[in-house]
Amino acid sequence: GGSSGGAAAALAAGMVALEFGSDIGGSIRVPAALCGVYGHKPSFDLIPGRGHEPPGAVGAPVPLAVVGPLARTADDLAVALAVLAGPDTPQSRGYRLALPPARHAGLSDYRVLILDQHPTAATDREIAGALDSLGGRLDRLGATVMRTHAALPDLAKAQKMYGAILGVALSRGGPAPSKITAMEWLALLDEQLALRHAFAALFREVDVVLAPAFGAVAFPHNDTRGSERQMVIDGQPSPYFDQLAWPGLATPANLPATAIPIGQTRGGLPIGAQVVGDYLDDLTTIGFASLLEREFGGFVPPPGV
Repeated sequence: GGSSGGAAAALAAGMVALEFGSDIGGSIRVPAALCGVYGHKPSFDLIPGRGHEPPGAVGAPVPLAVVGPLARTADDLAVALAVLAGPDTPQSRGYRLALPPARHAGLSDYRVLILDQHPTAATDREIAGALDSLGGRLDRLGATVMRTHAALPDLAKAQKMYGAILGVALSRGGPAPSKITAMEWLALLDEQLALRHAFAALFREVDVVLAPAFGAVAFPHNDTRGSERQMVIDGQPSPYFDQLAWPGLATPANLPATAIPIGQTRGGLPIGAQVVGDYLDDLTTIGFASLLEREFGGFVPPPGV
C-alpha cells in the first residue's frame, strides 16, 4: 500500500509492536488501512525528519513529507508521538512543544463530518458502507454527525494544487526535474496557505473529518508503471493514482490524520479510514481513534496470527 507497506504488514503479522513510516502521498495511512492497523500522519514538521531523506534530496526538507508511527492500538500511537514530536535543532534552543489536548473526552461530544465520496477518486461501496455504519453508531451515541458542510474547501481544486506540489517534490534528484517557474511555485504556496485557512475555518465548526484513507481495500500486487496502472473499484476500472486524492485530503493543508480500522469486507479484508483534524490537533485525531477503539473495537489479527 505504500513505502511503509512492510511496516504495516509486520505489525499486522505480530512481528513487531511498533513501526515508523513516512507519508507524502499516504504511505503511512494507506498501508495501515489496508493491513487493519493504526497509523498517524502528523501535522507537518511536528516530528523532525532529519536523517530521513529520499535519494537525491539531502538538504532542505521535502515539501509535504512527514514521518510518523504505526501501531496496533491508538494509545501506542500517542506514546510514540510523545517521544518523537518536538522541535529539532537549532529551534530546540528556544522552542518547546505544547500540543493542545484532545478536544473532547467522550464520543458524544464530538462534531464529526463524514466524507465518503471525492470528486476526483472512486470509492469502494464497502468502504462507504462501513463509514455510513460508523456514522450511525456515533449518532446513536449522541455525537453530532454531518454528511456535508458549507465550509468544506473545494476538494477538486485542492487536489490539483496538491498534485502540482507533489510533482515538484518527487522530481527532485531524478532524471526529469520539474520545469515549474519560480512564480508558479510561489503561486502554489499561496494556494496552499489559502487551503490551510479554509480548513481552519471548517474546524471551527467541526472537530474531526472521517473519510477513507484509500478508495479500495487490499488488492493483488500491480507493478504496471506510471499512468497506465489501473485498479478495479466496484467492478469498474479506475486510474490507480487518482487514489492520491484521499491521502490528499490532509496532506496539502499540513493536517494530522490518523488511519484506523473500521471493519472488514465480506471477504474478510480490513476496511480502513482516516480521522483528519485541524493543524496541530494531533492529540484530537489520535484521541478520537482511541475512543472509537474502546467503544467499537480496533485491530483484528489476521487468521493464524
